[in-house]
Amino acid sequence: MHTARMLKFRWILVWIVLLTTVFQRANAQIRSEADVISRIARHWNCREEVSVQGGRADLVTATHAFEVERASKWKNSIGQSLWYGL
Repeated sequence: MHTARMLKFRWILVWIVLLTTVFQRANAQIRSEADVISRIARHWNCREEVSVQGGRADLVTATHAFEVERASKWKNSIGQSLWYGL
């Protein structure tokens, strides 16, 4: 992979972990991953659950695809994000 592409993936993964953690701590009423995805989608005006070549991305903007997982499943989100980027 190109260095610039790897850097882009790293930033995306950092944002995924940070946003998931922030949203879970900010509102105790958030019960599921779907709640987090919906809140982020409304805030950023993203599309939810979009079919991509490698599966279904949780959130998609014009330039990025995001995978959202609970903090304890951060390894899963990395693997899925890398798979979507191939």
